Amino acid sequence: MRLLWLLFIALLCLASSVTLAAMPAVKVEIKASGFYSISQADLFAQGIDTTKISVPNLTLRHKDQAIAIRVIGGSTFEPGDQIIFYAEGIAWDDPLSALTYTNVYWLEESNLPGKRMIVGDAAPGAGSSPLLNVVTTDHIEHDSVYYPGRNYPLAAERWFMAGPVHENETVSLDFTLTQNLDAAQAATITVYYQGHTDTVENPDHHSRVTINGCVLSDGQFWNGLDAFAQQESIPVGCLVAGNNTLTLYNVGDTGAIVDSWMVDSFDVQYRQNSQALQDVITFTAQPPLTVGGFSTSAVDVYAISDAANVRYLSNPVIAGVAGDFQLRFDDPGRMSTDERYQVLSVDQYQVPAGLVVDRSSSLKTTAHNVDYIMISHPALIDSLQPLAEHRRSEGLRVEVVDVTDIYDEFSSGLQTDQAIKDFLSYAYHSWQVKPAYVLLVGDATVNFKNIFSDNVPTYVPTHFYPAFDGSMEPSDTWFVTVAGDDPLPDMYIGRLPVTPVNVSVVVQKIINYDHPSADKVWMNQALFVADDDDPVFESVSNEIASILSPQYTINKVYLGQVNQDRFSLNLIVDKRNAIINNLKNGNVITAYTGHGSTGQWAVEGLLLSDDVDRASNPDRLTFMVALNCLSGYFVQPTDAATNKLSLAESFVTSTKGGAVAAWAASYLGFTSDHRVMAEKLFGSIKQQGSQRLGAVTTQARIQALSAGANEDTLDSYIFFGDPATALASQRVISDGGGGGGALWLLSLLILLRGLVTVSFQYRS
Repeated sequence: MRLLWLLFIALLCLASSVTLAAMPAVKVEIKASGFYSISQADLFAQGIDTTKISVPNLTLRHKDQAIAIRVIGGSTFEPGDQIIFYAEGIAWDDPLSALTYTNVYWLEESNLPGKRMIVGDAAPGAGSSPLLNVVTTDHIEHDSVYYPGRNYPLAAERWFMAGPVHENETVSLDFTLTQNLDAAQAATITVYYQGHTDTVENPDHHSRVTINGCVLSDGQFWNGLDAFAQQESIPVGCLVAGNNTLTLYNVGDTGAIVDSWMVDSFDVQYRQNSQALQDVITFTAQPPLTVGGFSTSAVDVYAISDAANVRYLSNPVIAGVAGDFQLRFDDPGRMSTDERYQVLSVDQYQVPAGLVVDRSSSLKTTAHNVDYIMISHPALIDSLQPLAEHRRSEGLRVEVVDVTDIYDEFSSGLQTDQAIKDFLSYAYHSWQVKPAYVLLVGDATVNFKNIFSDNVPTYVPTHFYPAFDGSMEPSDTWFVTVAGDDPLPDMYIGRLPVTPVNVSVVVQKIINYDHPSADKVWMNQALFVADDDDPVFESVSNEIASILSPQYTINKVYLGQVNQDRFSLNLIVDKRNAIINNLKNGNVITAYTGHGSTGQWAVEGLLLSDDVDRASNPDRLTFMVALNCLSGYFVQPTDAATNKLSLAESFVTSTKGGAVAAWAASYLGFTSDHRVMAEKLFGSIKQQGSQRLGAVTTQARIQALSAGANEDTLDSYIFFGDPATALASQRVISDGGGGGGALWLLSLLILLRGLVTVSFQYRS
């Protein structure tokens, strides 16, 4: 018995030692290609007990690929020890470049020995080695301008260095060569453009290139919305080592009424010499070779053609004096004649942009019994908890998910919209219960990479889909289209476009809306607003208003009532005040039909984003339905015309009231489609088959698609709000049942899927 007890204690101690020795996974964030060093002090600063690390088992991986590393030190990780590795940034031709600058590697302690760099002998033979003198190419690209690409080809670039550059305009771009220039040799430049306008003239663009004041030629002609590569020779003396300026001129002499283009990037091809630049030199060549210009004799040589299997070359010959140390090396083990090398001094190893100790999560397991998934940025999670508890009190099984955990488990730490869809698909198909509700908590912008300092950052990304005219526009429905090949959503999805500044207010608005109120008169009031540019706007508004009558009291504010004086400022102000007063008095639904833009209804400015706070209706929140273009384009922080948020955001995030939820388009649409959608929406609300707003809007989308509405229009509609919010009118209108309809929707999906997919092909 005593022997068994001792054996048990030994096993327990062994288990404890394994637990202590296991190093948590560390996310290593990289923003540019190059060699990096992680020191013992770096890991210790992250709270890791480095004395417990089994150095032979240290492993670096990128996605599912093991990366060769070099460990400087012994079998235990002591002060002064280092992990050296080569990492790649996100390449510009990688689709991920539109989403993030940050590549992610993972440093872990595995159960097996980790992958190490092969060490080759770099000792050169007797005699001198030739100096390096080879052709190299610098690719210069950075994102400064976003254009969604209306009428662009599907594969066209949307992020640009500059533009649009109009006729007779110039744009100047500064750049620095990455290697030392052989100034005695000519060079070439290739500039990559994207046409921005297209006219009947062919060609309709004429661009001219100047470098450091040298006009390289009379320029080149090209046409339309094509991507175009303009290659020019650079005479000796025009390109200089260090800083250079590229100037591009839109000559404007093609006869085109309008002529503009965007600048995507450019390549400079030149001959580099053997001298290192700031103690680093990178080149493609065949050793033996000599390179120099190093400030120190502590220099390392690597072969980097295979980024996952970098080789360390030992024993080069180093000679010279401080400031001009020369290094001679050979590489008998090279795999090809065009091997790529990097030689650098030991103080030029870079530090990762970030080291983040991974927090354990288990989303990719089936042990989840959840009705409602709330996906939130970590900065918003604490403020979201009251809403999660509120829905739990209603009987919904809620799980709040950190979007960072989704990235870690479904995209190896890379911040992508696809990771969110993959997670939701996994939850839908593999969790014990198919979740019915999804809430994305966090604002998003086109600025996934947070390039613009004055922009709201992206907290939880949206997805950009190709609209009918080629423009890339935001849509959240894509995230929950996870079953089958059809375009039908399989869960109810909503978004709170919030930031840390306003999330608590918005959450409390939703909770307060659900609490019973003695003030019920407004709960069966509905406001309908219409533009006057086309008689169809009033016609559609009257039709959809009649659906809710007589159960709802209908209020109307139509711009057409101002007749010929529709541009009269006083009359527009009167109409605007009428809308605001109606909101203040309380209307459970507010529906607008007409023209619109991101921040306003109607050309005349019938309602502006900054008008919403004036309604001051915190206890009488409306559900805003915008049957117009762009009121839901929430990915641009401010509307250029009004310098305010989109109308949908303004309604939902207003601290003075506004709306509990909004359903609005992120792009252009057609009134014929809006009519069908609204008929289905208000028909569903009247029938009260389900009063959860996520359910009625999803049902309306599915039915509208079945009835022939354009898929592009439907894709653009975003539900802003909590999809589990029940419309307040159910408290006072009793001719139908309330409640939610996850099972009802799934039955409808099964019924409609066979009907819809025959006629409608999903555009991926």
